[in-house]
Amino acid sequence: MLTIGAIAGLFAWLVAILVIRDVLKRMAGLGQQIQAQGAPPTPDQSAQLGALGARLMSVGQVNLIIMTVSLLGMSVAQYASF
Repeated sequence: MLTIGAIAGLFAWLVAILVIRDVLKRMAGLGQQIQAQGAPPTPDQSAQLGALGARLMSVGQVNLIIMTVSLLGMSVAQYASF
């Protein structure tokens, strides 16, 4: 159980580093682009922000499930003595 929890924790960390960080960087770049133009976002920019937000939400939900598996695996390992 401890191994499963540890592997799930490492996988959640990798998802955060590789996927979530990339989406946040792209959102920040788009936000800077919108701010630099000094006008409201174009429909294309709004669509891109919406798509990035949806991706961030779905990846975040999956990562939450993986972290929960990690937490449960490591917690159960504390009480399981074989």
